[in-house]
Amino acid sequence: MFFNKKAFDFIKEKKGVYLRLVPNPKGDEKINEYFSRIAVEKRVPYITSLQMAVWKKKFLKEILMDNFNPWEFETKAGKSSESLKNYDKFFVTNFSFIKYTHFVEKGKFFPIVKNWIYQKNIIIDSNRSFWSEEEIKKMQDGFLKKNFRKLIPISVYNKLRKAFGIGEL
Repeated sequence: MFFNKKAFDFIKEKKGVYLRLVPNPKGDEKINEYFSRIAVEKRVPYITSLQMAVWKKKFLKEILMDNFNPWEFETKAGKSSESLKNYDKFFVTNFSFIKYTHFVEKGKFFPIVKNWIYQKNIIIDSNRSFWSEEEIKKMQDGFLKKNFRKLIPISVYNKLRKAFGIGEL
């Protein structure tokens, strides 16, 4: 409860529009032991990550008008004109303020969910598929790449992507 109150007090005090409660990705400019600012003006990746967050409702409604799909929302919404106008009002916690898990990655259920729903006799009304063993192996390889990528300063990351013709995140 302490961290929840701290988060709400902080975003109100800073007149923030976004406060990510899980540092994934972490902030760019540390403010204090609890919070950092996201450098929107530097066009860093995943400004508007879909991790757990506190949003200013009016601002969220405005950027949802752009009709981004979930991937576009994470990579483009934080670079929209509305976000750039509010460049100094995006924040992230320096450690997880909330613990949670998810069962879907890139549109598919994790395989462990299949056994769990059968054991619990839960019916899921979804066309969503499950990850195959081969896809899990690729995801694990991607995890290694992601951790290697963390060694590169975030301010340099998009420049490297552009240099290799990949396009920024």
